[in-house]
Amino acid sequence: MVKTKNIQNASDSLWEKCECCSEFEFMKTLARNSYLCQHCGHYYDMPALSRLKQIFQNKFEKITLPLENDILICSGEGTISGSQVVLIAISRIGELQIEQLDSFLITIQHAIAVRMPLIVISSGMNHSKSKISLPYIAQIAIEMDFHKQMNLLQISVLTDGNMTDSLSTIFPLGDLTLVEWEAEDNRLTAPLDAFVDRYVLRHEIPVLIGQLLSWSSENK
Repeated sequence: MVKTKNIQNASDSLWEKCECCSEFEFMKTLARNSYLCQHCGHYYDMPALSRLKQIFQNKFEKITLPLENDILICSGEGTISGSQVVLIAISRIGELQIEQLDSFLITIQHAIAVRMPLIVISSGMNHSKSKISLPYIAQIAIEMDFHKQMNLLQISVLTDGNMTDSLSTIFPLGDLTLVEWEAEDNRLTAPLDAFVDRYVLRHEIPVLIGQLLSWSSENK
């Protein structure tokens, strides 16, 4: 089973060893190549801020969150294919904490206030062992539903698709669900999970999101 390296403390090192091929990669090279191993194509875990930079092409305004850790969680507002959107990225973490859930809730409420589509990029790992608060999850579901009732598009992108036997997330899914899939030659033509609309390579995600936003705008 392919495993992704959590790089929470990667800034302390100039080099990173790939867990798949054991080759070393210069950290600046990894960041420049969207955290893709140039030797074997393995996906390293991508910091939240880097996700926003990739999707927004470095042009966005950050949303202030209670948890000030751009590696773990980051949200912002920007333009994709002519559409103003709100995006939150949550990196792979062992256990979700109240701070992450609170940041997620604030981001949804911001998307509602500015009446913009919402894109959520989070791990597809099962967080059933996390110490989560059910009232927080219920409130997130309520706010997501309110956002959806405003006829605003929601796109969920689950990462770590290759890591788990079955994808799972505690977060409510959007209108469309994409799964970041690592190996192009192993990618499926039909989704294994019924809730997945499409498996997609990391470098394809920004383009596909742009296409979905354009389609949604044209069909309102």
